[in-house]
Amino acid sequence: AEQAAALQLKQSELDKVASELGETREGLASARALLDSQTEHGAKMEQERRTLEVEYRSYKEHHGSSNAQQMEAITELKLTVDNLSRQVESKTQEVVVKETQSEAQTAYIDSLRQKLLDAEAQRRALHNAVQELKGNIRVFCRLRPPPADELSAIQPVDVGQLRVSHGAETYDFNFDKVFRPDTT
Repeated sequence: AEQAAALQLKQSELDKVASELGETREGLASARALLDSQTEHGAKMEQERRTLEVEYRSYKEHHGSSNAQQMEAITELKLTVDNLSRQVESKTQEVVVKETQSEAQTAYIDSLRQKLLDAEAQRRALHNAVQELKGNIRVFCRLRPPPADELSAIQPVDVGQLRVSHGAETYDFNFDKVFRPDTT
């Protein structure tokens, strides 16, 4: 019976300590929540302080300077604008010069193409004259387009030449004229 009474006393003490522990834990949780809230509030206040400092410095830089400093800054900006304007003018003139040169080169290329066409016509005329002197036998070759699913073994090389590929070997043939597959 004494042991039961002692056990019951210990049980009541244990319940009391458990109850106190629960209350302490609740107090600790509320203290932590309060601490977190205060920490967050402190961080917000610090951020606001930094923002105000930046605004103050900016205000001080723009409004705290003297008229002489402002005039000096305006003068520097005007010089910068003038330099940039000159650079733009210079680049614009360079572009105009380059465009003129490009147009001249295009005209020169066109004149060379025309000379090439004239020389080819003259070559054909001279070739025809030589052929007439030799005899009027001329050999022409017309290439048909290959079937859609095959590669052609015969390739035109030049106006009067074609190349036949057979395995690793290639053979070149000369004709008076080779008409390509796309010629009509």
